[in-house]
Amino acid sequence: MRINTQGFRIGETAPPRPQRTFLLEGTKDLDTVIPAESRFTEGAGPVYPTLGRRLFPALDALEITMDQLGKHPTPEELDRSNVRRLIRAMLPVLEAYSDCYPKKAYKKAAGELGTIVSAVGQFKDVAVLETTVGTLYPDGVIPPRIAKRLEKTHNQEAELFRDAYKHFRKEGLETVLDTFSQPHRLEEGSPARIETEDRRLLGNRALELLDKAENRGLVHQDPEEFHGGRKALRRVLNAVGASADILAWPKEDVEAMTRLVDGLGVAQDSFIAYEWLEKEGLHAEATKMKAEYDARHQAEIQEAQRFIDSGAFGRLRAAAELA
Repeated sequence: MRINTQGFRIGETAPPRPQRTFLLEGTKDLDTVIPAESRFTEGAGPVYPTLGRRLFPALDALEITMDQLGKHPTPEELDRSNVRRLIRAMLPVLEAYSDCYPKKAYKKAAGELGTIVSAVGQFKDVAVLETTVGTLYPDGVIPPRIAKRLEKTHNQEAELFRDAYKHFRKEGLETVLDTFSQPHRLEEGSPARIETEDRRLLGNRALELLDKAENRGLVHQDPEEFHGGRKALRRVLNAVGASADILAWPKEDVEAMTRLVDGLGVAQDSFIAYEWLEKEGLHAEATKMKAEYDARHQAEIQEAQRFIDSGAFGRLRAAAELA
């Protein structure tokens, strides 16, 4: 069974652009996508409220966005479409409610989402790479000898992306929509009991991710471990966003976590550029970029330590335990 959307109310968006615009352009999270009417009017038995509020509108938004992107989107269009942010926001909900789906079907559909979000990220990184390399030059104009190598990298990544994107449009999207729009129905129970269980599932998933982020650590000197810490914290942030309407997360800690995740991401962009420059044999440019990364790295380690020392993890954990 496929669920058709009758309409959405969209929150604050960027001003109209001359190029094509996208459903989620300018939005930050799923709070800006509100379903026009309830889902799953057929069949017996309820579903968890969060699936209706969060997941089903996201599935509709994903289908619409993929249609808007068309067959050959550019990295800039992928960025503006927010498709990667949308999928990342869906994942903690799917993880919390994975038992609502047949295991084999869930694994296949979740794998399709994981593959396309990775492909989108790698393709988008090409544009980020060019921008970051451009910071080495006062006027932002990249010398032709380096621009040619960037173009070659773009073409290589574009070819890999096209294969993954084509598969997802042709098969993966349908698998995702058909699987995740049909969770198991709940046994009849009081609304209060269902809502309590709904909060518990989201809280437990957030606790699991908090434990993983704390155990992984945020103050690593090793770039790979440093990046792994950011990814773990970003998953916490996504889980918090998925439950922000029903769990009382500490606002200041969430804002601090958001700033930290963003800052860690900027540092990672510098490291990606450094690795690319080094790989291309552009050692003088790589040395400059490495210095920029090192400065950002140390600054973000200090920010991460302040976040830890503030007791943010404990307060976030307490909020999840109250679910």
